Amino acid sequence: MHLRRQSAPYWIASLILTVLLGFPQHSLTQQLGDFAVEGYVTSLQPPNGFVVSGREVTTKADTGYGMLKDKTAYSNSPLRNALQPGAYVYIQGDTTKHGIAARAILFRDDWDDKLSGTGVIDKIIARSPQLEVRADGYLIRISRTTQTDFQGNSKSISDMTTGEWLHFEGKRGRDGVVMAEKADFLPPRLPKRTPAKSARQEGAQPLASMTSRDSPKSQNTADKSPSSAEDAFAPGSRVPLSWFTAAHVLPTDSPLQKRVERVGMRLVPPYLSQLPADNPLKTDFHFYAVDHGKDRNIYFFDGGVMLVPTTVIERLKNDDQLAAMLADGIAFYMQRQAARFLRDSWLLNSAVVAGDAAGFFVPGVGLGVGLASGAIGSQECNDMQKERARIALALMSDAGYDPWQAPEAWRLLAPRKLPRDLFDLKYPPISKYELNFLYLQYSPGLKAGAPSTS
Repeated sequence: MHLRRQSAPYWIASLILTVLLGFPQHSLTQQLGDFAVEGYVTSLQPPNGFVVSGREVTTKADTGYGMLKDKTAYSNSPLRNALQPGAYVYIQGDTTKHGIAARAILFRDDWDDKLSGTGVIDKIIARSPQLEVRADGYLIRISRTTQTDFQGNSKSISDMTTGEWLHFEGKRGRDGVVMAEKADFLPPRLPKRTPAKSARQEGAQPLASMTSRDSPKSQNTADKSPSSAEDAFAPGSRVPLSWFTAAHVLPTDSPLQKRVERVGMRLVPPYLSQLPADNPLKTDFHFYAVDHGKDRNIYFFDGGVMLVPTTVIERLKNDDQLAAMLADGIAFYMQRQAARFLRDSWLLNSAVVAGDAAGFFVPGVGLGVGLASGAIGSQECNDMQKERARIALALMSDAGYDPWQAPEAWRLLAPRKLPRDLFDLKYPPISKYELNFLYLQYSPGLKAGAPSTS
């Protein structure tokens, strides 16, 4: 029986289709919207269980699987393979003392969204039989049917290189790759200017200028101006992290500092590290631990310095989760570079690209940028946070870290105090977005279960 009563001809056609396909149609006795639970699958519990929005759900041999828009479910549907962390599902079933016994699992159609964006091409995935690149955190395929426009250094797909910019429009395929309907390749060109100083050259000045009272110069043990990031952020140095708090000490724990630097440097994308010294986008990254009480924010300093409070490091369980936070910081720097590019490029005359650029600008960035709350603010901040998340997952994957640990890292850092049972720890919005993005682009078994986008 369908969710709603159908006409006799539809019922007969459905019966014939069921017989021909050999798939027993599952009986859906509840009306659309009457679900026991809905939300993102956050974990699997073999052999036949999973968790949705903090509720444990179990399946049986006759549990039906289908798309929400189709309003039908089949026990032998290939969508059974799509039940993975990150999928958004609607569960119809009975509540038991052990959780929810699912009669039907309906999937939200996340493959039908129209996607667009502007970003630097940081990786060439393949050139043949079709060009496949990564930009803005998305995997993007340019085919013969894609409407292309070459305004950059490359004049054809065959000579495309990293570092160029791409504006794209398209839909995600069942393999997680965006099939571009339109692709505009833009020049990696900035107006001539004095090359940006590196952290070593400028003593790693903060994003917002420090007061003289709180600057590393006055707080350093030696009463002289720091000549490099190593001087300004040497172990034992005191550094201010905001306008309203006292300076904090960089621990002298050498293994800790080496670990933070090692994980951070491994995440820096090759195209950034290979830029010539006189390139305005060149960034000399440095990563340090800082002793700052119970703070769960990552702090940025101009020139590529990132400070990670020891509370953050202690709460995270492994290097993969630490990498998630540092990758988000690197993605923040890449956003600032994108803002400069899109602001200064004559291509902003294009209304479409200008629209993409609106989300890049970060007004009023102070000393500390809070990345651990997972909160959703304005639409612009929301879009920027999602973009950072996509880029961070790509950086983690490239560096050999497990990107599936990123949602867990945000989850561990979100509350001021962890609950005794981590099962009760909720996923903040950024974790849910990352889970869904991982599901759509990184799930190894997705091809077998994802519905067609046709």
